[in-house]
Amino acid sequence: MAADLALLRRKGIPVEGSAGCPSKGLCREPRPLQLPILRRGLRFPLRPPLSLPPLSPSPHPPVLFRSSLQVDPGEDCPRNLHLHLDTNKSSAVAAYDYFTQQLNTENSAEQQEKMCLINGEDAARILMLIKYIEDANLRKWELPDIRAFNIGIRPMFAKLNCVTNPYIFDQLLKLNPADLIAKGSSIIKSRQDAAKKLLGKPFKIRLGKGFYGNCLGIRADGNSNLADEIGKELSIRSAAAGLRPIGAVVYMQRGILKMCLRSTDSKADTSEIAKAYGGGGNSFSSSFTIKMDEYNKWVS
Repeated sequence: MAADLALLRRKGIPVEGSAGCPSKGLCREPRPLQLPILRRGLRFPLRPPLSLPPLSPSPHPPVLFRSSLQVDPGEDCPRNLHLHLDTNKSSAVAAYDYFTQQLNTENSAEQQEKMCLINGEDAARILMLIKYIEDANLRKWELPDIRAFNIGIRPMFAKLNCVTNPYIFDQLLKLNPADLIAKGSSIIKSRQDAAKKLLGKPFKIRLGKGFYGNCLGIRADGNSNLADEIGKELSIRSAAAGLRPIGAVVYMQRGILKMCLRSTDSKADTSEIAKAYGGGGNSFSSSFTIKMDEYNKWVS
């Protein structure tokens, strides 16, 4: 890491840490944001490859730090390029804050009153939009209806590319968080309705042959895309039946039997079961593959 940073500095690229960065090697005194780094990384070639690893101790570091920066030491890099790492902001908020700061710095107080990045009538809506984008990017999931928002905006991701889409900024200015939440909520409801139709007659599964308790499960071959909705509904029904509040969704995937576990109860850790059988996930959602003869012992 030290060698990578030294190479960037030799190229004349200042590298700064943020005040909230836990890395002692990068953090200095708080410094203003110099340049927002976008998700796709920089577009000048870098050799040998340099990787700036996640600086956040969070299990879900911001996407900002998952990119690799690659620079060719033989090429000249722009002198006005500054790298600033901030684990507390998404690239959407970092970009807005940076250009707002630049606008305020380069203009007098009188000019600032007449100039702004976004028209007054649109400012509140756009600020709310990028706050929702940040909440999803940083995996906070704190804002109301954030999951519905994330599902609503997901189909647009392929279009949100400033290299291939010259109209991206005009399109972004027209987005409304309320419309995206309504769209996402509609998708969620339709998937939940489809999942309920597939529930049929759930059966009892002895998790780990009973070592992890019992829950309700169902075979969902051909409907693996609804595993999350089916599992959560089964979790609720399982708790109502006096079993562990976990739903098990089992289906064949490329000739391999897979089991997805879902829970709506924070006290039930599904990952404990999944990790014991070579899988993974978190307390609310996990999965693993299981051999047919082992599975048969769970349902017998």
